[in-house]
Amino acid sequence: MLRQLNKVHPRVLLTYVLVSLVIPVVRAVIAQNGRLYSFTNTLTVIGLILTVAGIFYAMDLRGEYNLFGWTNLTNHLRKQKDGTQRFQEFREAMTEREKAHFNYPLFLGILYLIVSAVIAYGFL
Repeated sequence: MLRQLNKVHPRVLLTYVLVSLVIPVVRAVIAQNGRLYSFTNTLTVIGLILTVAGIFYAMDLRGEYNLFGWTNLTNHLRKQKDGTQRFQEFREAMTEREKAHFNYPLFLGILYLIVSAVIAYGFL
């Protein structure tokens, strides 16, 4: 994942960060006692959710679900006789997709878990 940091688009990363930090910040502002405790708890939950979503997204980027996509494509294109050529085109398209994307949910989920642990253990 660290090798792919050159694929990070700052605007997309900023959007992910702003959207994912809305709930922890609102929760910390609303809390009357233990604002930092509430922030770290919510940030941990958001980090775990993003990590699990990032794992599924990584599996999708690696091509674990390509068989389902190929099955759906062949059901629509059953009348065509060039199945092998279509599969090669499909595989090339999936490889291009894999190379073009960065896994923002996994990256931010791990980052939020690390930040939450540092804040929790740093202020005990």
